Amino acid sequence: MQWVPVPQPSPATNYVYGLPPRKTNAMAIASFVLSLLWLAGLGSLLAVIFGVSARRQIKQSHGQETGDGFAIAGLIIGIVGVIGAVLFIATIIAVNHAAHTGP
Repeated sequence: MQWVPVPQPSPATNYVYGLPPRKTNAMAIASFVLSLLWLAGLGSLLAVIFGVSARRQIKQSHGQETGDGFAIAGLIIGIVGVIGAVLFIATIIAVNHAAHTGP
């Protein structure tokens, strides 16, 4: 009987028992980064759109993609940023209207 070595996981390949390495979803990372940039609300709006799309892609990948945490963080921060942008614009409009109508 001949001895056959059992393959061990290699840190260089990150393969364990023939499973391919998982990758982080790029849309999830983009969602998180854009949520931090705000860009007068545009970054926040894009963060929400990318976050929803990333979560859908991650779910459809059946475990091949990661990054759900980035997508959720991008969604939450993005929603807060959109609300902040709406409040900021409403305040500007209200102040402008009050300045032009007078007392």
